[in-house]
Amino acid sequence: MTLVQFYTMVDEDPESRWRLAGKLIERANHLGHTTFIQVKDAQDADSLSRALWGFKPESFLAHGFIGKGAPERVQIGWGTDHGDHHDVLLQLSDSIPEFFSRFNKVIEMTCQHPELLNTSRMHYRYYQDRGYKIKHIPLKTSMS
Repeated sequence: MTLVQFYTMVDEDPESRWRLAGKLIERANHLGHTTFIQVKDAQDADSLSRALWGFKPESFLAHGFIGKGAPERVQIGWGTDHGDHHDVLLQLSDSIPEFFSRFNKVIEMTCQHPELLNTSRMHYRYYQDRGYKIKHIPLKTSMS
């Protein structure tokens, strides 16, 4: 069954999720995982892509967009296409994608922004009501 992890940040800035995404993707890559990142729309995909290319001054996180170009270990998408990914789903969309249960692990991230907190609470209840194993990981430092 899919493991669901919720990361809760102390930051209120929604952009802090992009920084945490970079750290989590870097770690997943190091451990040999492939990652699919579900975002709300093309605008969020572009914002996240820029953040990943500038993740660290000395490096970047190679990635691509689902359905465009060569397959990458890290792909960003929105809508219903998740390609061949089944390992790690980094869920940054407002709504839970129907295909989430095909993944070994789903990672949800939230910050202290009221709208994002409310969405995360709804997502948490959704997974909980369906019996998924949930792990909550509170982060005590800022992602700035």
